[in-house]
Amino acid sequence: MQNILSKLTGRAAILLGAASLSSLLLIAAPQAHAAAQGPFYTAELATPVETRQEILRGALFSCDGTSCVGTKTNSRASIVCASFVREFGAVTVFTAQGDALDADDLAKCNKRA
Repeated sequence: MQNILSKLTGRAAILLGAASLSSLLLIAAPQAHAAAQGPFYTAELATPVETRQEILRGALFSCDGTSCVGTKTNSRASIVCASFVREFGAVTVFTAQGDALDADDLAKCNKRA
């Protein structure tokens, strides 16, 4: 009887370990993939800020001086830019996946600062 219990306990431990590892990979893999691709958003601030991070519209932005980078979100670049300038101040450049906002969109964005 004790031999049967010890086999079941060993199998349960293996299953628990496998489930834990699977959960860890499901959480860590997307974050590692996003980090490997580099920033989705970049911004140059008109006025430097101290080093800090903020989550805006689901994107994590990190700024140091006048340079900022952010992770991908599902919102349009102009909407993310408006949220960004409310938090960090006016920008001279704002890009999403390498495409910079044009002068008109940038001016509209900076009105939200």
